[in-house]
Amino acid sequence: MKKIILASLVLLGACGKQAALIKAPNSTFEKRMTFNGMSVDIQNKTFAPEARDVTLLMYPTVEDVANFEYSPDADTQPSWDDLLQQLPAHYRDRMSTTLPTSMSASAKVVEVVAWINTAGAVRDDKFRFRLPLLAEQEQVQKRLTEEDAKFRPAINEALSAYSCFFKSRPARGQKWDCRTVADAVYKTKRTPTNCADMNEYTFVFATSDVETQYQAAKEQCITNTNALNAAIAPFKERDAQIEELVLKATTTRDSAKAVVLNLLESLEKVTTQVFVSAVSSLDKKMDCPGDAAGVKCLSQIKFGAKNETIEEFAIYADFGVYAAEKLQTQEYSLANGRIRDLKFYTDKDGVRMLEFTMVTDLLTLKAKLSMTVQDDMQLRFVGETNIDYKDGKHRRGVLKLEFNEAK
Repeated sequence: MKKIILASLVLLGACGKQAALIKAPNSTFEKRMTFNGMSVDIQNKTFAPEARDVTLLMYPTVEDVANFEYSPDADTQPSWDDLLQQLPAHYRDRMSTTLPTSMSASAKVVEVVAWINTAGAVRDDKFRFRLPLLAEQEQVQKRLTEEDAKFRPAINEALSAYSCFFKSRPARGQKWDCRTVADAVYKTKRTPTNCADMNEYTFVFATSDVETQYQAAKEQCITNTNALNAAIAPFKERDAQIEELVLKATTTRDSAKAVVLNLLESLEKVTTQVFVSAVSSLDKKMDCPGDAAGVKCLSQIKFGAKNETIEEFAIYADFGVYAAEKLQTQEYSLANGRIRDLKFYTDKDGVRMLEFTMVTDLLTLKAKLSMTVQDDMQLRFVGETNIDYKDGKHRRGVLKLEFNEAK
């Protein structure tokens, strides 16, 4: 079965004759980020059509970076620090966060490509890290619901039995003046929202039996609330722990993406060439073309019967140069003809392949992507692209389309 290793294959030829110079540091992680060709039966699987995430980058050439210098600014430094903390010390020490004018152009290309691949590996690693946590959190929240269901009826019954009929709302800091039975004056009903709220009521009891009934309701509320709190305490604690871990992992994924975007957008400002495209997906929702109402368009793929064919394919992307300070998405799809020559087939090694051409106002992109389905990363199309710009320049890039398996 064919293997695609992003750290190497997608970079070959990225800079013409300079491609041989690209040797990004090895061993970013102990476990290499490899993607096996599709080895599972997907005929009976269902995938959500909306893309979870889309990565579309163009690699610079030596000529592009000749006059380029870079160092993180105050806004970007936290993202760089976060990314650097994820790397082993021996790997981190071999990387440079600054690209001075004194650095050779070939060395700059090596650094840019290395950071692109490093950030991608970190993003994948953190996505994998979140999956078991999110699965556990789903079970924890299910247990919270189950425990609540055991005690909530008795609590609600007690709260309802503690009803207060009042004449008027009390002044701030004063208790509610209540009657247990409505009359012509005390006729507006109020029910406590929790056991503690019961202490904010002052009742006039008609008989001692009524007072006993209300006291029993209060005790029932307190007893069951205490039992519920004791039962759910460990689950609430674990839920909070998971939430914090997931948030940290998500923040790091965002940091890794921010580093690459800032690096390539800085290069765009110097060269007025396109090196990164913002693509609308679940991970980053963007406005539809020409729509001021904020309706979101999401890149998507829709398969035919048994996932044997692709019936619909659309990418909503911005290919404007960052110096223009705008994000103007356009639709590139089979429907409007801006995605064409689509081929979805199984190659001689048994790998499912997706090939297509995407035509934009600035460039024509030809992609050849391998399809993989994994328990952790789910459905992905990953591979390299050949890009021909309108000005005659040619570059290579990488494209990654990610989709969730539908539950």
